[in-house]
Amino acid sequence: MVRALIPSTQFLLCDEISAPLDLLTQQQLWQALLRHCKARHIGVLVISHDRALLNQVCDRQVRCDC
Repeated sequence: MVRALIPSTQFLLCDEISAPLDLLTQQQLWQALLRHCKARHIGVLVISHDRALLNQVCDRQVRCDC
């Protein structure tokens, strides 16, 4: 999360960053993070098992069935 605030950041990898949080806190976290990244043209890769979350925050999705 802190890396997104560094001015030189171009890409952010978010691996299950909101999994332990309640739904309201997840929403607030993602809204703030995505707003910040969009304003600074930072790419974001989201890794999650939560399809509802992915549908809300991702423009595109790639699914890996292992």
